[in-house]
Amino acid sequence: MSKVEDLLIKTVSGIESAVDRAYFLVKKRFDLLEPISILPYYGFGNEQQIWINGRVLEEEGIKQPDENTSMWVNMRNMWKRYESDEIPHVKLKATFQGQEKIIATDSEGYFEVYFEFQEPLPEKKLWHHVEFELLDQLVEEQPEVKATGKVLVPPVAAQFGVISDVDDTILVSRSTELIKKAQLIFFNNARTRLPFKGVSAFYQALQEGENGQRNNPIFYVSSSPWNLFDLLDHFCEIHDIPQGPFLLRDLGVSTGKFIKTGHEGHKIEMIEKVFRLYPDLPFVLIGDSGQKDPEIYEKVVEKYPQKIKAIYIRDVTSDKRDQEIQEIAQRLKEKGVEMKLCEDTEVAAYHAQEMGLIAKASLKTIEKARKEDE
Repeated sequence: MSKVEDLLIKTVSGIESAVDRAYFLVKKRFDLLEPISILPYYGFGNEQQIWINGRVLEEEGIKQPDENTSMWVNMRNMWKRYESDEIPHVKLKATFQGQEKIIATDSEGYFEVYFEFQEPLPEKKLWHHVEFELLDQLVEEQPEVKATGKVLVPPVAAQFGVISDVDDTILVSRSTELIKKAQLIFFNNARTRLPFKGVSAFYQALQEGENGQRNNPIFYVSSSPWNLFDLLDHFCEIHDIPQGPFLLRDLGVSTGKFIKTGHEGHKIEMIEKVFRLYPDLPFVLIGDSGQKDPEIYEKVVEKYPQKIKAIYIRDVTSDKRDQEIQEIAQRLKEKGVEMKLCEDTEVAAYHAQEMGLIAKASLKTIEKARKEDE
């Protein structure tokens, strides 16, 4: 990035922050703030430390949709997600396993916190709780503002982890067709968006591992904004796709955010964040052919060749693109990592079974699920 570009980003970021801050102060001064909520996202960690992030916002009043929710309500809810009113520069108390930390939100309402500890966590629990409480009083007669966050800590017996893309990997998004993608995003909801056929059963099989007992962690890394967290989380819940941390993106105009990092930079940064917390755990990478996932994963393999057990790419593009991916696959094969371009979930599942990643009995379950999804 040039000095001119860097200066422009800093200038625009400063203006944006000043406008948002002034808007917040006016609403606070005239008691116009909506009820405040703390929204923790899913965190993750290991036997020595955990990390969790989240955001403090005014409640938007978005209700869980159903299949009959109208297109206009879906559009209104999506507008509310993107038009969210953040609560900047307020203090929170975070509590985990008896430890307390005082943290603060940034100019866009985001927060994050690490906890380090010596005492071992309960071995049979995959998820652990972090309590949050708002310390600043923003309105008169303000009720307590609290929330509970969840942190994934894989057991020592985990065989491997999974890092998966979201759009056009688990969720039909039409990312290469802008108009169709926009229609899917704005006119639909978590219940009317469609998963790829068989993806739920395949991901469950990966989570269970070859012996069905290992609780392998799954992480969802996407360049979608944090504004869509509730929709993506609800989508996975509805379609029985295993729960796991989402690593999304803040689309704010500032250094280190949307303009600077972009799709590729964000994904690599988040994958490396996961790798740092699990230095001894190998990973399976899953993506699609539409948004440079093969190129991104090739760069990951170049830097971490011993960390990757297999790569699965869902084929959603043309034959010309397929040829490019096959060339990448050949280069990766020479480095000892196999990347499969898959027309459907079953192709990936059969390869995963051959690699010892899932149980053989899972294949029938995945095939049955694919047919039911059709």
